[in-house]
Amino acid sequence: MGVAQTYEALAQHLEGLGLGLPVAWPNVRGYGDDAPETGYLRMTFVPLDGFRGSLGGLSVRTGIMQVDVMIPDGDGLVSGLQMADQVAAHFMDGDRYSFGGQEVLVDGPPVIGPGIHEKPFYQIPVTIRWRMCNG
Repeated sequence: MGVAQTYEALAQHLEGLGLGLPVAWPNVRGYGDDAPETGYLRMTFVPLDGFRGSLGGLSVRTGIMQVDVMIPDGDGLVSGLQMADQVAAHFMDGDRYSFGGQEVLVDGPPVIGPGIHEKPFYQIPVTIRWRMCNG
């Protein structure tokens, strides 16, 4: 138990962002040639090191969620960085979300990475570290 609920809690919170851009979810038909011309968000969910430890029956698991802000290539950088700032602000260090009885914690401030040309889009990654506990 735990990883699926962690994904659901983070995904639900991302849905509430309100940027007006569609989201390409993991293992759901993504965008290829039919990507929205105005851009979109792409979510990647990565559970990491298994259980990090146990203390008194409490097990901890960590991971990252990356939200790529995909903006049209050639449209400049400012609007994409503003959207990346909004994604980062939506997942504040210490925030807690839950789904199905599982709680997940944002484990540090989100990191906005360098942009990458991925024609016909420009990708700005926002990495959110998470931690969940079972016990």
